Amino acid sequence: MAVSSWIVIVICFPPILVNIVNGNCVESLQGIYPALVRISEIENDTVLLNTTTSPTLIWNFTLSEVDNAVNIDKALEQDLFENFINISKSDTHVEVKLLKPLNTDYFCKIYNKQLNSFIIGITCKDPGNSAPIPLSFTVSNLEVDEFKPEFRIQPLTITIPESSPIGTTLLLINNTLKDEDCPPNFGLNTIRLTNYTIDPQVNGIGVVEIRLGSVGDVVLKQKVDFDKEYAVRRPVYFMVNVRVTDPQNRLTTTTLRINIKDVNDLPPAFDEFTYKSHTSIKYRGKLTVTPSAIHAVDQDPTINCSVIYSLVQSGPLIQSFDIDSTTGELSQIQDVVSVAEVIQIQATENCPDTTTQLSRTVPLLITLNDDTVPVGK
Repeated sequence: MAVSSWIVIVICFPPILVNIVNGNCVESLQGIYPALVRISEIENDTVLLNTTTSPTLIWNFTLSEVDNAVNIDKALEQDLFENFINISKSDTHVEVKLLKPLNTDYFCKIYNKQLNSFIIGITCKDPGNSAPIPLSFTVSNLEVDEFKPEFRIQPLTITIPESSPIGTTLLLINNTLKDEDCPPNFGLNTIRLTNYTIDPQVNGIGVVEIRLGSVGDVVLKQKVDFDKEYAVRRPVYFMVNVRVTDPQNRLTTTTLRINIKDVNDLPPAFDEFTYKSHTSIKYRGKLTVTPSAIHAVDQDPTINCSVIYSLVQSGPLIQSFDIDSTTGELSQIQDVVSVAEVIQIQATENCPDTTTQLSRTVPLLITLNDDTVPVGK
């Protein structure tokens, strides 16, 4: 869509006046044509041509050109002469008069023609001359910006991932507007974002802004941490008012809602920072873990991926133990030959809809005694 607009200055041209001398077409019309009449699409009751005549002269009017095209739509020509332009003839005068505005939107939508200009062909036949005299005059129909821009959809809504960097283009306001003028011809004067005062808690004027020098490019001004907002039960969306004015200062308004989408950016979290377990050299079976069972959850609240548990391979003690990948239960499967040692428990996300699988590890301290049964069993 164009970002400039026509300022229409209607120049009032007098109608074309033609005088007939002694009833002779050639003498009276020589040097008069081609002629131009300028009107605007909002004018009506305008005389386009007025000429004296005599009873013996025969006049004929046709539409010979529209918007520089000579291939004339007969339906358009009939509509024009029946409903918009009246041609009256008498023994003394011929008058071509505009009955109602030549609205370019109407002709654009019905005939796919803007009707910015058209030529009316005229023939004047003098009984004293066997050949009719061909003439013409041009009507220039200046288009007027009648309709202010309107939003195609109201209210406006966009969704952005929380990982979007500052400066990311979120929305082109210019592309959300429509113009009832056919073809669209609106211009824009200002596009502004203003405070959303209905609910100050979700006012997003500090989160988004219009990029300087752009035609309504909404960009991210401040990053939003979905998980942080969600954790304190604050809304994870923001609202701003959008105000658009055209060169005539006609105002169009709507609201813009910016939804923040959770992304997989946090690793799983264990319930404890460290775990302990006590066993003996020959024991086989499940081990008791303190201060609580091994358990981890995904920290992204709306994604909530499942977690897979594993033992990180480090040192000889790792071969003596096994962990259930689903439940996190720890078991001893071989003799323990080392003294107290630390092994690492790892929790890894299992997210089918993302390629990023984050993980986190915690230490597990294994201690030994001389008993054949682990402490707590």
